[in-house]
Amino acid sequence: SIARNIAIKRSTGEYILPLDADDRIGPNYLEEAVKILDNHNKIGIVYCDAELFGDGNGRWELPEYSLEKILMGNLIFCCALFRKNDYLETIGFNPNMIYGWEDWDFWLSLIERGKEVYKLPGIHFYYRIKNSGSREANLQMSLNEQKLLLKTIYLNHLDFYLEKMGHPIELY
Repeated sequence: SIARNIAIKRSTGEYILPLDADDRIGPNYLEEAVKILDNHNKIGIVYCDAELFGDGNGRWELPEYSLEKILMGNLIFCCALFRKNDYLETIGFNPNMIYGWEDWDFWLSLIERGKEVYKLPGIHFYYRIKNSGSREANLQMSLNEQKLLLKTIYLNHLDFYLEKMGHPIELY
């Protein structure tokens, strides 16, 4: 998170697309995603379908975006396009997400500021699988680490969760 935040703050472009060194994007991804952001001010995140490659392959099945679903789990991979100005209205990729999921936390930061999400049709992102054979194995973490991150996301966005889902004790 810290390295990504430093790079984004030092960047001079209008748009940001985080791309890890071992992953790829399709030749039209940037052009199509920028066109969406240029024509729709309310949209703040543009992503697409994805495909796995390397030691595992196949389509990365992502559920369709909905606010209710993203509150319960991440639906958007790290390689989505957003505006730098929108990023600057947040704290960025939160370093308190110590085991991962900092992208999910960041997407929530944009969404709670009223930004909408758009999913491009087609595959434009290619995620490398290394040695394990599956995307899930690449992202393994212990149950305790997952619980800590879920609690951290909830606390990072407490007012948003309370507004959208209600108070947990009242729900109980």
